[in-house]
Amino acid sequence: MLANVQDSVLIRGPLRKQGGGQKRSNWTTRWFVLKPLVLQYYLTQKDLEPNGYVFLPGVAVDLSTKKKTGFILSTHRRVYHIMANSVTERDQWLQTILQNCPVRVGHLIIYKRLKPGEDQEEKVEEK
Repeated sequence: MLANVQDSVLIRGPLRKQGGGQKRSNWTTRWFVLKPLVLQYYLTQKDLEPNGYVFLPGVAVDLSTKKKTGFILSTHRRVYHIMANSVTERDQWLQTILQNCPVRVGHLIIYKRLKPGEDQEEKVEEK
């Protein structure tokens, strides 16, 4: 039964991922596949084996403060910067992750009460 849950694809599609090394800050398009416990990324849609993955239990998920269509996955070892093609697409990925995966919700998502398709460029009021 657990194998069936782990094999269930929740959402898939192209996203851009920022390079992970100290010298790599370029954005590269990868094919992403979200399953209940893992986010896998492939070099292309046709690849059979993932190029990498993010094991999701305990990961913090938040909106990017630098990219309008971006979001961040923070593990204890690495921070993944991911960008969708639109705010609507980003929100679709985030909604799917938050509703189906064991992750921690970041403060920007809570503050902005993420709703699909809404522009998230509102200003934070100073108190």
